[in-house]
Amino acid sequence: TGELAALDLATGTERWTATALSERGARVEITDGLVLVTAPERDATYVGQPPDTTDPVFGAFDLATGASVAFATEIDRGDGAGPPRQANDDSLELTTARTDSPWEQTFTVTDTASGTELWTRTMHSVGAYLDRELVLVVDQPGTASPGNPHMTDTTLIALRASDGTEMWQATIAAAAPFPQVSGDLILWTVGSQIHAFDRSTGASLWVVDHGSPGRGGDDSESGSFRGFATSDDGTVVVGYIAAEPPYRD
Repeated sequence: TGELAALDLATGTERWTATALSERGARVEITDGLVLVTAPERDATYVGQPPDTTDPVFGAFDLATGASVAFATEIDRGDGAGPPRQANDDSLELTTARTDSPWEQTFTVTDTASGTELWTRTMHSVGAYLDRELVLVVDQPGTASPGNPHMTDTTLIALRASDGTEMWQATIAAAAPFPQVSGDLILWTVGSQIHAFDRSTGASLWVVDHGSPGRGGDDSESGSFRGFATSDDGTVVVGYIAAEPPYRD
């Protein structure tokens, strides 16, 4: 339906709703007090494909009130630009820039308090996340996993945010390389499976499969988990999984 809802972090109370329709799906970016609903991340599909630096904006809203704000119809991130900047509570900021290679990105961490660039590194990757004292880099080379041509061996590389030192690596066969941090866990999903890794060491902790929520009909495939939330005491993780239409049916 294109409805965007803002919930109070402490209570879950709905603060405001807004409508931003898109026929192609969308992602949400928060920057400079605005909520921007933009086109999904578009990755290169063949070697040498130039990066697309223009992202359509389907709606712009005031972060505090949800009021619609006039905004250009597109964001031109510029040649070599990447996703929005990420920051942590220690005044460290991560910026991601595309390179001429569609499978390489340059990551730079800056101390915004002093304006000092701490480190920069160009790596084979499809994205990175700044989470507290770690920069989590996802590297998906596209090599098919043995026995399953639809999966690829994806590596998660943890770098220390303060100096870029590699802390650990973890590998999983997954179609979508999007790990989610939940407390002291890193949760990686493969369909209805959840793989949990220790955020501090990268060690594999457990794997569990809760099965498909689909019960036949149009929505019968297992889909994959869309997100996780962790209780305040860190002992309970709640995940949301939605069934999907059968693949190529």
